[in-house]
Amino acid sequence: MTDLDTLLAWATKLPSTTNEADYHTLWHEHCAPLLRADDSDDVSYFQLAHLGGLCADRLAWVFIAGYQAAIRRTFVRRQFAEWTAFAVSESADSQQLPGVTWREGAGGLICSGYKTWVASSRFVRHIVVKAGRGKQARYVVVDTQADGVTLSHKTAPGMLPDLSQGQISLNELVVPMADLLDSTDVESFGGFEKLYIFVAFLAYALRVCVAPASQSSEAAASIAAMSSTGDSSQMIDQIRGALDLAQALHAAPSPGADPRFADLAEVVQQLRRSLSGQVFAKDAEWQRDQKLIAMYR
Repeated sequence: MTDLDTLLAWATKLPSTTNEADYHTLWHEHCAPLLRADDSDDVSYFQLAHLGGLCADRLAWVFIAGYQAAIRRTFVRRQFAEWTAFAVSESADSQQLPGVTWREGAGGLICSGYKTWVASSRFVRHIVVKAGRGKQARYVVVDTQADGVTLSHKTAPGMLPDLSQGQISLNELVVPMADLLDSTDVESFGGFEKLYIFVAFLAYALRVCVAPASQSSEAAASIAAMSSTGDSSQMIDQIRGALDLAQALHAAPSPGADPRFADLAEVVQQLRRSLSGQVFAKDAEWQRDQKLIAMYR
């Protein structure tokens, strides 16, 4: 991995990404090349989240950067070249929007039903869908461009509105057995999601500190004031230390169960509170979206 100082210098020259399409393009240009043909070396997942966070200039992109790394680390046997989502949420109204079910049929599993939350619904190419419940649940890879797949998009998401969000409908979709995933892998997703979103957030916070021009004028002024007192240097040292800890946790088979994860979560939440109060106090959008980071403990 390129040394951090070189990456930070590079990050200061990145263009702003004012919409999801811009960040999607930037991610594929700079992050996707990390997805080597031989993906058995899982070091690339830490790098994927780290570099995606450096490319981010807002928290919506922080989320999708960590999320993409977590999906790939969880379903390590399947290589995803393009953005992928993981859909498990279903409607409480099973009459109007029945959940996804499956049955065996010619050519594979035949899946029908709805999932009510899909991240980056306008840009994902594949979705890992949970079909069925309990011990009968199966996890299948769905190509969003396949016949029998319909994606719809929410008009006003309450959190991370910069990120497209929607739902998926499957209508007698035939999923080949080759697109059936190992259900035992799913147990690790929660821990990986938290870890890699933390990594992306820490990298993003570094970019905020060293390239304040990527943020609002008020945030840039706050960083300049912190630099004059040495507070920003102290924050950068704190972030570097947290990234070192995150990289060590990344090597663990179950990062969320590691006792050190609580230490990382505390540093991340302390950093979030500091940025919220010192840098983005007047930024209503940042205050709204930082609740996402606060969810992960």
